[in-house]
Amino acid sequence: MSCNSSGSWDGFARNGGVETERSGILGRSIPDCVRRNPGYVLGVNFASDNTAGVDPAILDAIAAANRGYARGYGNDDWTHAAERRVAEIFEREVGVFLVPTGTAANALALAQVSPPWGVIFCHDRSHIVSDECGAVEFFGSGVKLESLSGGDGKIKSQTLQAALARYGGHGPHQMIPSALSITQASESGTIYRTDEIAELCDIAHARSLAVHMDGARFANALVRLNASPAQMTWRSGIDVLSLGATKGGALAAEAVVIFDPTRAAFFGERRKRAGHLLSKHRFIAAQFLAWFAEDHWLTLARHANAMADRLAAKLAAAGLRPLWPVEANLMFVVLPRALDARLQAAGANYYMRNSDGLDIGADNVLIRLVTSFSTVDDDIESFVDLCKKS
Repeated sequence: MSCNSSGSWDGFARNGGVETERSGILGRSIPDCVRRNPGYVLGVNFASDNTAGVDPAILDAIAAANRGYARGYGNDDWTHAAERRVAEIFEREVGVFLVPTGTAANALALAQVSPPWGVIFCHDRSHIVSDECGAVEFFGSGVKLESLSGGDGKIKSQTLQAALARYGGHGPHQMIPSALSITQASESGTIYRTDEIAELCDIAHARSLAVHMDGARFANALVRLNASPAQMTWRSGIDVLSLGATKGGALAAEAVVIFDPTRAAFFGERRKRAGHLLSKHRFIAAQFLAWFAEDHWLTLARHANAMADRLAAKLAAAGLRPLWPVEANLMFVVLPRALDARLQAAGANYYMRNSDGLDIGADNVLIRLVTSFSTVDDDIESFVDLCKKS
C-alpha cells in the first residue's frame, strides 16, 4: 500500500477494509500521505456513527455485486432478494423501496402518507425538523411540521393529545392533522418502549393520522429492547418505517418500508420523480443483504451499544454522567468549557449541541458522543484519560 503521485492512497478501496491507527483492525499502518490529508482525523472520534467507515462485509458485498452485468433501476436479483428478506424480517407482506439517503427515506415516506394540506407532528429535536433542510415540506408539497417538546427526546401521549386538540372544526381554513413521526432511537439517545409506541399510535389512529418511524438507528433500539422488528413497528401500530443501514455500517443504504402494501401505490413514481431511484440499484440492495445476513446488522448494533455503555460508565466514574439514559449508541454530556477546549486541542472529535431550555450553567457546554460498529476500547480509554487530566 503506497501513495501515488497525486498524494492519494493506492489500495484503500481495493482492500475493502477498515483502517485504524490504534487497534489495527486489519493490522496495517496508515501512510504519511493520509496523515497529511486534511480529511484524515487523528485521535478519538465520537462525532457520529456517520464518521465511521463501511463494515468490511458490506464492502465485500458491494465488490461481489460489481462482477458482471445486471438490469438497472431495481430490476435485479439483489433487489428482489432484499425485498423478500425485509418481508421475512418483518413477518408480513410489505412495500419496500430502497433509497441512498435517510433524508430521502423520511421525506418521501411522509409525503406518501400526508396530503400537502396536512400537519405532521414530530419532536422539536427530530432530524426532519433540524437536519433535513426542509426536505419533508419540499417533497410533501407544502406539508406543515409541528414540533412537540419532550425533555428526553420522546413525545409523550399527553403532549400529542394537547396538540391534536388545537385542530378541528375550522375547515377548510385550517390545515388538518395527517401524520405523527417518531424517532427510534430518539435524537437524545433514548428509545420508545413498545407500549409507548402503541399508545401514541392509538391516539394518532383515532384521529386518522398515519404514524411514521424514523429508524436511522432502528437496529440499536431493537437490540436494546430485545424485541422483534414486527413488535417494534406494525404490531405496535407503525404504518411506515424509514429503515437506516448507513449509520449501522453501510455505505449508502436506506429503505422505506410500508406495512400496508396498498398504501404504497405510486411510491415508485414518487421516488423516481424525486431523483432517488438509482440506476445501479443492485449496489444498495447488496448492502442490505450483507447487513441482514446471519443477523449481522444486530451484531453491529450490539457492539455500538456496548461501546456506548462502556463509555457512559467510565465517564460517570470520572464525574461526567450523561444527561439522559444511554439506551442506544449516543449520549449527551455536560462539560466545563475549559475541559471542552482541552479535549478539542488534543484531537477529540464530537459535536456540540444547543442547550436551550437546559440549565447547564454558563461555564458549561453540552456535547453529543456517538459510538459505532468500529469503536474500540482504545477509543474509550483515550477519551476518558483526556477527561481525567487536569
